[in-house]
Amino acid sequence: MAAAPVEPAVTTMFPGFKFSPTDIELISYYLKRKMDGLERSVEIIPEVEIYNFEPWDLPDKSIVKSDSEWFFFCARGKKYPHGSQNRRATRMGYWKATGKERNVKSGSEVIGTKRTLVFHIGRAPKGGRTEWIMHEYCMIGVSLDALVICRLRKNTEFQGATIQKAPQPSILPDKHVDTTRKHGFYDYNWRLYM
Repeated sequence: MAAAPVEPAVTTMFPGFKFSPTDIELISYYLKRKMDGLERSVEIIPEVEIYNFEPWDLPDKSIVKSDSEWFFFCARGKKYPHGSQNRRATRMGYWKATGKERNVKSGSEVIGTKRTLVFHIGRAPKGGRTEWIMHEYCMIGVSLDALVICRLRKNTEFQGATIQKAPQPSILPDKHVDTTRKHGFYDYNWRLYM
């Protein structure tokens, strides 16, 4: 008789447990095993197309429930088919890289890289900085569009003068609204009235 698959509900199985892997563990254990096809040993971290979601929607997609930190595997897609820029835009904003890519070392050996990104509402270069921060980890020696592991955090000490809360979807224009129409008008919620 086969046992039913058990979903890892870590926070309820082990009271007081906090899933908090180091940079080295994220690359040398979780990312390496995922890329080697050892899915069962890393199922605590889901694979999610991060750039299809706004950062405030991602915590609900995490297996490990937390108030401050969430982890995801994601394929790092390219912005252009033959280019080297990565796709980091969402519907309501974009992830902006800050600083330079840093090496992650295990002892003296470089095992991967870490890049810090901050989420901005709007479009570059006039986007408003938010409290959402993501660290993107990549293994050394893999292609630019390979699988990465992302550590998403909400900066609780953020005191920027720009947007701090997720905007309500009703105040943003729908992607498919034709704003060039000559008849009718738009109200403050971007709805067309004829």
